[in-house]
Amino acid sequence: GTNSRPVLLQGTDELCGRAPDGALADALARLVRKQAGPLRTTVAAADYRRQVAAALAGRLLARLAGGPP
Repeated sequence: GTNSRPVLLQGTDELCGRAPDGALADALARLVRKQAGPLRTTVAAADYRRQVAAALAGRLLARLAGGPP
């Protein structure tokens, strides 16, 4: 329900080099929610799809950092 192509998030340079902790996950989630482009072709609300995209980004961050998904 969001962009069908990869999107380069703006503002991630400021996140580089930081410890993979809750604060980093929150900052990443804010960027994803702000920049995700939900489509209008599904029944789920756009805000919900932004939240799902942010949650998936957090899971990816945790997995890349070696933590539980």
